[in-house]
Amino acid sequence: MNLIDYKARERGIEVEMPDERGTSSSCSVCGHEDEDSRVERGLWKCDCCGIVAHGDVNGADNIRQKTLPVTPPLGGSGNGCLAQPCVIQFSRTRGFQPRAPAE
Repeated sequence: MNLIDYKARERGIEVEMPDERGTSSSCSVCGHEDEDSRVERGLWKCDCCGIVAHGDVNGADNIRQKTLPVTPPLGGSGNGCLAQPCVIQFSRTRGFQPRAPAE
């Protein structure tokens, strides 16, 4: 049992570990499917809607959408060439909202 399983069970949360194979073959924003969307190792680009993201972020968002009905904005995920943190807050009344920049 790993730490995620342990902490989740402690709080009564069920953990599923889905197979990530093939999750980045479709766009997490528009749903367009294209096996050749992964331009480089981490760079993923949709030829249909133009979204550019890290391939693993796109795949993870596709997995997330299978369990959560609300989609956070993916536009601020960076250019896929370098990991760039993106903080998105969730409000039960307004849904996912980008975090206001620190002043």
